[in-house]
Parts: sequence; C-alpha cells; structure tokens
Amino acid sequence: SPGASSPGGLVVVGSYVGKTTAQLETLKARCAWLDFVEVDVGELLREGDAYVRAVATRVDVSLESGGSVALYTSRAKVQDDGAGGLVIGETVNGALCDVVARAAARKPAFVVAKGGITSNDVAVRALGVERAEVLGQVVPGVPAWRLGGETRLPGSAYVVFPGNVGDDG
Repeated sequence: SPGASSPGGLVVVGSYVGKTTAQLETLKARCAWLDFVEVDVGELLREGDAYVRAVATRVDVSLESGGSVALYTSRAKVQDDGAGGLVIGETVNGALCDVVARAAARKPAFVVAKGGITSNDVAVRALGVERAEVLGQVVPGVPAWRLGGETRLPGSAYVVFPGNVGDDG
C-alpha cells in the first residue's frame, strides 16, 4: 500500500453482473490493503445526497492518507422504480460519479472502472475526459488510457474494465 507521500489509487465497481461480483470477491480476498467502500443502494435511495457525501468523505480520507480504495455498489439488483431499474441505475451511477469527481481532487495515482456504463460515465462525467491516449491492453479486452490535459486527472492512468470480461481472478 502506498504511503502518505505517494497517492493511492481508486477502483470503481458499478457492474453487478455475476462475473463482476465473483471478481470483486477475489479482489477482497487478495487485496486486503485496499479500503473497500460500499455504496449501499438501499441507503442511497433512502438518504440521497447526504449518503453520497458520507461515502465521498470516507473515500477522501483514505486517499488523503495515501491509501487505495475500492468503491463498489451493493450486489443486490434493485429495479422497483417502474422503469425496469433505469431510474435507480442512473441514481447509482450519478452517486458513483459524484464520489469519483470529488476524489479526483486527491489526485489518485490511477483509476480503474469496472462495468461498461460505469467506465464510460466515470470517464466522461466524473473525470471530464474528452481525449485520451490508448496505451494498450492490461489483459485482452481491458484497455489502459492516459487521460488528456482537459481532465480532472491529466496524464493519469485510467483502466476501462467491462463487466463481463475476464475470469474470477
């Protein structure tokens, strides 16, 4: 784990597909040095902005101390919004983006986003990406970018990790 003089990184897991859930469990088992911060969808829906601020503060404190954070959504699929879960999904993604945008001020050393929609929204909405250089693939189907100068993290590494890519490890 990085020390206080070296910023940690941020892993954002929005996808709730089975493969991502298994990968998250592997991450928890293998990377005890990460601070795992859950966004409980039920609490988010009940408490709104106050809950988002509390989660963002927890992420900020960890990053500020040089730690790395795995920010993830609760695994239960919640779709009782009358729109097949689209409204709830947008609320959850908005909360993740709000937390990441705030965390960007701590200049994390890297950002990994897990989930196709999550990866796109974190890049565009939270980090302000308009241009990025594709550096190559971390593993097949998982590209690494160097973020452009217009972003909240110019020159930083950003890994786009789609939800249904890879194995459990």
